Parts: sequence; structure tokens; C-alpha cells
Amino acid sequence: MKQFKSFNKSNIGSARQEIQKKLDELKALGLEIDLGNIRFSTDSFNAKINVKVSGAECQYAKDFRHSFYFQNLGDVLGKQCKLGNEKFTFIGINRRARKNNAIIENTQGKRYSCDITNLKF
Repeated sequence: MKQFKSFNKSNIGSARQEIQKKLDELKALGLEIDLGNIRFSTDSFNAKINVKVSGAECQYAKDFRHSFYFQNLGDVLGKQCKLGNEKFTFIGINRRARKNNAIIENTQGKRYSCDITNLKF
């Protein structure tokens, strides 16, 4: 393991990787921990840490169940949907968004938002 004397753009990524490796060891306790954005100066940094119980639903899925589940959509969370000619997985909704409130994910894991009425299940 390399020792850090100061932080800069070139070594902050390796510091992130080392910290994330240690946080991943806590998966045995049933925790999923992600290191968020890092702000740094030459001698210190701070970051947000997101912790959730393994297997917990994301906030988008909870919002979908709260708002749209009983509006003739049924339980479509995690199911395949089409937007145009492309296939996506339906993740949930963003209740704060007035437009493009549906959250979908492609096969590479990238998330997009679109209008829920444009999706075909």
C-alpha cells in the first residue's frame, strides 16, 4: 500500500480506490457503502458516504410504489421496457421531477430519465 504525503488530481483516484476496497469489506455485515464525491486540498479531503442495507430498494422504487403502483401500472419495477427501439430496465420514478420522471437503466448500467407515458412495458 502506498503512503500519501499530499493530495492532488493524479493521486486522489488511487486514494478513493483504497478507501472503497476497505468499505467493500463491510458487505459481510449486510451493508452496501459507496464513497461519494470527493473535495480535496493538498493536505485533506472530505467525501459523502452512502450506506444502505443490502438488497434495499432505491428511493426511485419507493417513490414508484408510493405514487404509481395503484394507477393501472401494476408492479413493473425491474421489468424490461422499450423506449423507441432500445430496451431498458425500469428502475422507478423521481417524484420531484415534473417532466421526465421515469428512471430507466440500460444494459451497461447507465441511468436515464424520460416521461413515463413514453415507455412500453
